[in-house]
Amino acid sequence: MTPSELKFKYQQNNPDGHFFDRATMRFFGDTMKNYGIRDAGTHWALYRKRPVKHGLKSIHYFDKRTFCDTTSTPQIWATDTHPTKQRRLSHEGSNHKD
Repeated sequence: MTPSELKFKYQQNNPDGHFFDRATMRFFGDTMKNYGIRDAGTHWALYRKRPVKHGLKSIHYFDKRTFCDTTSTPQIWATDTHPTKQRRLSHEGSNHKD
């Protein structure tokens, strides 16, 4: 899976989604070439290679079946800084900020 393939699948399955819109990407200062992707178990982890506006470098998680952005889902699998290490993240009650 490449970032471009993820964008295509996302737009196919979420026709009203705005994640990869030109206006949204321009607002955040994003480009497709700045994205990388990792396998995070049941999700694809889309990360920024370099921070964009205001130091934004958050990772977004997309379900492998529905290709929906599940970043705000309470329990997800995430890839740690090392691609072979995985850890369980809980956004409930944590101070996790992207």
